[in-house]
Amino acid sequence: MADQATMNNHTKPGTATNPERSGAASPSSILEDVAVLAELQARLAAIELRRSLADARLPLLLTLLGLVIALAAALLALQAAGNLLAQSLTLAQPWSMLLTAGLAAVVALSMIGLGSLQIRASFRRQFQGSLKQFPVNVRWLRAILNRGVTHEGQ
Repeated sequence: MADQATMNNHTKPGTATNPERSGAASPSSILEDVAVLAELQARLAAIELRRSLADARLPLLLTLLGLVIALAAALLALQAAGNLLAQSLTLAQPWSMLLTAGLAAVVALSMIGLGSLQIRASFRRQFQGSLKQFPVNVRWLRAILNRGVTHEGQ
């Protein structure tokens, strides 16, 4: 505990640790604050990305392996469906294959759409800290810039 820094409310105006500093801060100090804020936001996002990827490593591996096997099985199933369609409807082989491929494409696009929605929702849950902190940072930046414009206009 002795090596921890102490915090107080008597920080010098114009420093990043004083949230209620005057708007008369120099443009360089504002830019420095913005750079620090951007760096902290990027660090938070990087930490959450690492956590998300670490949590998703095994599921991604299983998913990729399953996709390879499913692709092989789907090719065989589509070939068999095309042959069955050609025999039962007395269609020419190319037409039955084309019809089968079209139906498979509709099913595949539906699955891709649903999967992408789930992935998006998953990443939104993983990046809750960044998503909550970013608007706070933007409001802080606007307040600092507005105070600087107000004091310069006086």
